[in-house]
Amino acid sequence: MDLMKYISVLTALYVLPVVLYLKNLSKIRNRFILCFLLCSVLLSITACSMREHLMWKYRTNGAVMSGPATGAGAVYFGSYDNYIYAVNIKDGSLKWKYKTGSLIDSSPALHRGILYIGSWDRHLYAIDAESGTLKWKFETGDRVRSSPVVANDVLFFGSDDYHVYALDYDTGALIWRYKTRYSVRSKPIVMDGVLYCCSGDNFIYVLDAKDGSLKWKYKAPSHLSDPVVMKETVYFCSDEHLYAFHTKSGSLKWKFKADSWLKSGPAVVDNTVYFGSSTSIYSVSADNGTLRWKYRTGEFVEATPVIFDGVVYAGSSVHLYALKVADGSLLQKYRTAADVESTPVIADGILYVGSNDKSVYAIKIK
Repeated sequence: MDLMKYISVLTALYVLPVVLYLKNLSKIRNRFILCFLLCSVLLSITACSMREHLMWKYRTNGAVMSGPATGAGAVYFGSYDNYIYAVNIKDGSLKWKYKTGSLIDSSPALHRGILYIGSWDRHLYAIDAESGTLKWKFETGDRVRSSPVVANDVLFFGSDDYHVYALDYDTGALIWRYKTRYSVRSKPIVMDGVLYCCSGDNFIYVLDAKDGSLKWKYKAPSHLSDPVVMKETVYFCSDEHLYAFHTKSGSLKWKFKADSWLKSGPAVVDNTVYFGSSTSIYSVSADNGTLRWKYRTGEFVEATPVIFDGVVYAGSSVHLYALKVADGSLLQKYRTAADVESTPVIADGILYVGSNDKSVYAIKIK
């Protein structure tokens, strides 16, 4: 239904009859009731917008903080109910699920038909993406909350046992590991034979991807986000700042101060960096960190934004926002029943995202 027609119908059916009735009531009481009605209409409009764009929703038995992965006709993700899921990409029906020994907030990686994902039960799992059968699993010394990445047929990830790991993607055999000073929950980035990974000890570590030897490291003031690398620059968020460092020398290029705490990781597209804070979504120049625009949400934005077809999508503690890349103006916002801490993924004009309301949503955006 067209949005204006929907508003007109709501007004005709609900608001106007009550307004006529309210003529006999006090002005103060009128105001309270009218405010309630207007809020109900606005919530109904938001819900209608969600229904109009929602392709399907799959509900698990735990919060879904894992960012989905897509491929081979399925959407893959983990849940706090201890299961790894594969659901059909077209209708959201269950394809298979695999039970691990504990919670999952690691985001999966799909490579050569194998799904890789970590669990709080200390293991990194390799699952056949088609059948859901276990290929192998690798045990670390603590929870695996880092999201794995595969580069040149090597699997990289971190563990709460303080280590960054490199495994053979096919067999799970250990190639090397590097010890930091605290839990490694960051998703590694590998570029030109170099691995970038952040640790809970507030350091970003830059390692040789072949043997795990240290190239350089930098200590930030507080917790670091997942890093991203583009054009010989590594970007990451910490405290109230977005940092940009030279990938080779490890020297600071620039830093941008936001208006509040940052937990979202940055996304870099078309020479622009997008990220979220506890109150806003930002767009800044990737060259020098100058502000292009910011959109105030009033809500904590934890998930890394994704950009598609001129639109920035970012999840918050209340909504999933869609903003224009050009000026940050609001195009749409979708409300789920709980926080959106899962980083969305987009495939064929459909956005897939998890929510702490225990569900994964497929939303048509084009």
